[in-house]
Amino acid sequence: MTKQPISEADLISQCEEGNCGAFVKVSATEGKSLDALVDELGEWNFQVFGAGYQQVSSPAALLHNRKSGPIAAQLVGAVRTSLHLECPETEDVFWEASVAPQEQSLYFKRLEIDRLAGLINGADELEPRVQTSVARLLSIMADMAELDISKPKKAADVLCKYAASKGLKPLSPTTIKKYVEWALDSRSPD
Repeated sequence: MTKQPISEADLISQCEEGNCGAFVKVSATEGKSLDALVDELGEWNFQVFGAGYQQVSSPAALLHNRKSGPIAAQLVGAVRTSLHLECPETEDVFWEASVAPQEQSLYFKRLEIDRLAGLINGADELEPRVQTSVARLLSIMADMAELDISKPKKAADVLCKYAASKGLKPLSPTTIKKYVEWALDSRSPD
């Protein structure tokens, strides 16, 4: 769907940036809501039960802990305040539950994947003159910062690390690499 390869790490990075939701499928899992909910008896309660597809706040945590035991994961989805199916569900609840990473697969909504592919491909759809201007501007900025862009992947890694050290929200490494390649191409004679 993208005009360039995208790795699993790139996809997870996009999810962490909020550009796409990653979901796990849980079965009757007990957890704790971040906000109190009114239960069947009309009392405020933090105990909740979730089942089905739940969005994972940090899919990277699941991937990095694949070989460990259960971890506390923050989820978003429909929950009940009781295991009884008669208890109504409350949608879009932020809650925390114990999840075994090695037992989970990540799922994605087709619509969100389509939108993400559009975001990734979108820069390629710039009008050619605008793309050339952006590339030249990036080349000038790289030169000002004394950033070696002759190796786009390495330059992308440097930019990601710099953004992280400054608390800036970076683009995915794949997207940065693509822009660095534009900048590098703009230095070539026409």
